[in-house]
Amino acid sequence: AGAVRSLLDVSARSKNKCLGVVVSGGLTTTALVQQLGGTSLNAGLELEPLCPTARITGGDFDDLRLLCKATGTGSEETLLRMTRQILGA
Repeated sequence: AGAVRSLLDVSARSKNKCLGVVVSGGLTTTALVQQLGGTSLNAGLELEPLCPTARITGGDFDDLRLLCKATGTGSEETLLRMTRQILGA
């Protein structure tokens, strides 16, 4: 979570802003939201079973898009599809 925070801080200062983050596992997602100072998540659509979208509420990265994947779910292509979703590809 700390490493992702560092990358997001660099991105926030550049002209190439981060469009979102793909996160795997509930504990990792919780740690990331806390590291970013978020107070909650606003749930969105489920891209695949147990792979919901969400947006962080509060903190320095308010409204940052998260694509979450439950540990041990999805196929080998799930993370790739989720990343493409963020990019709009």
